[in-house]
Amino acid sequence: MVAELACSHAACGQALRAAGTRASAGLAGEAAAAVERALDAGQRVGIDELAASLYTSRSRLCAVFKAETGESLGNCMRRRRMERAKDLLADSSLSIAQIAELLGFPQQAAFAQAFKAANGCSATVWRGRHR
Repeated sequence: MVAELACSHAACGQALRAAGTRASAGLAGEAAAAVERALDAGQRVGIDELAASLYTSRSRLCAVFKAETGESLGNCMRRRRMERAKDLLADSSLSIAQIAELLGFPQQAAFAQAFKAANGCSATVWRGRHR
């Protein structure tokens, strides 16, 4: 555990030193693009999977992303899913269950809970206000 913490701390320091470099900006951009592609494909991508696909460690990816964007990668992923959900609720005839499935939620109830936590109202109420 101490080794993991030291490794994470080292990756964070490395990411902060690299912030603003072309390599770190490229990694953050690639991560954001991969999140968008996953949303487009109706897949839920985790941070570990994303880091593996970008040939980097989870800690380095998270540290670089935060240093480059000012937002944690996990928060960015949640925010983008909710933004996509709102777009689909406003502009499509898909049911809420279909939207939940399309965005990679395991159950409609999980989507409903996440949507309400992020937006302060249910998906049904939000759809009614924005159609």
